[in-house]
Order: sequence, then structure tokens, then C-alpha cells
Amino acid sequence: MKSPKKNTANSLVPKWEEITALFKTRSAFRPHKFWKYGLTSRLDKNRLSLLRQTKQAISLGQILDTLPNRDVKALRTFAAINQEQAAVGFRVTMVTNITVPVGFLAILHQLSPNGLGALIFSFYEKELLFMSVLGIVIVTLVIGIALFALATLSQARDIRNLTDLHAAERGIYFGLEDMEELSLT
Repeated sequence: MKSPKKNTANSLVPKWEEITALFKTRSAFRPHKFWKYGLTSRLDKNRLSLLRQTKQAISLGQILDTLPNRDVKALRTFAAINQEQAAVGFRVTMVTNITVPVGFLAILHQLSPNGLGALIFSFYEKELLFMSVLGIVIVTLVIGIALFALATLSQARDIRNLTDLHAAERGIYFGLEDMEELSLT
């Protein structure tokens, strides 16, 4: 009688949690060499070298080095799904941060007797400090949420890209194994 196969996906959950713990969202807010690259090092021509030199990338490589190829492939699937989920969350956040305020302003404009401009101007004359502080708080909140969503997406993309690079170095390719057979000659 054959022994049942080990359920790889369930056994890799602790490894996946260990990997995601390396890529904290707040660390995405620390730009490397800010003076040279601005907000992101992804603009430099040596993107892969810079990506692979991070502390998280080195730790991820050490984890993946201990695993057999099939587990690396399985974790790559985890990383792909994680990145897709982060991308959807980013899109929803961006659409919401644009649509809700614009929709609110459009409705407010329609409900105001003389339009939104007149309403803001009348409020602004009476409550200059309140309107200024409220505007700053709202803009700061929207920018903060957008940056958090971008950082989360960036971390998910890094995990996926680093897992793919590590796998490629080991000769594990995803969907490209038969590439030589697909040549146009």
C-alpha cells in the first residue's frame, strides 16, 4: 500500500509566514539611497542587483536554498497569488480614493443652491482655520492610504520576483520548460 503524499501546500504555510514576515510593509517606506534614486531604486539600470542585495532578499534566498524544487515551485504559486491579491487591493484603494471624493463633491455640488464653489467660499469666509485643517487632514489621509497600498504591492512584487529569480538560478522555470520547442524555425 502506498503512503499518502504529503500535502505540500499545508506544510508550506509556516514557511510562507516566515517569508512574509521578512517583507514588512513599513520597510518599503525606507528608500535606499534616497539622494540618488528619489522615491524608488527601481529607476536605476541595476534593478535586479539592487533588489537582490537587500537584507530581505538574502534571507529569502537562505530559506529557499533549504527547500526542494517542488516546494520552491509551490511557494512561487503562493507568491503569485499574494501579488495578485495585493494588486487588486491596490486598484480598489486607488479607485476608491478617487471615486468617493469626486462623487461626494459632485453630489454636494448638485445639492448646493448656488453650486459647490459658492458653498465652499461661504464656508471658507467663516471658518478659514477649520476648512484648512480639514482639507489638510483629508489629503494626508488619502495620500497615506495610497502609499500604504503601494508599499504592500511593492513588497508582494518583491517576494514574487525574488522567488522567480531564485528558482531560475536553480533551473526551475514556470511555463517556459518547452520554450525551445516553440521556436519559429
